Amino acid sequence: MRLESIPVGMSFAEDIVAPNGIVFIGRGQEVTGPLVERISTLPENVRERLVRVLGSSSAGVASAREA
Repeated sequence: MRLESIPVGMSFAEDIVAPNGIVFIGRGQEVTGPLVERISTLPENVRERLVRVLGSSSAGVASAREA
């Protein structure tokens, strides 16, 4: 799934590392509204990265998804 397309409520299955090597989003972090806004300010090449996510914790989904 593209980083810019992840909906609120999903969780990251892996660390998201910035081009400079710093962890931008930690594995297990749940996507929130403010995080979506923060992601929208990243450069396009970063927002378009494919990332692995876990289903919404409220749905109890435990499998990783990648688009």
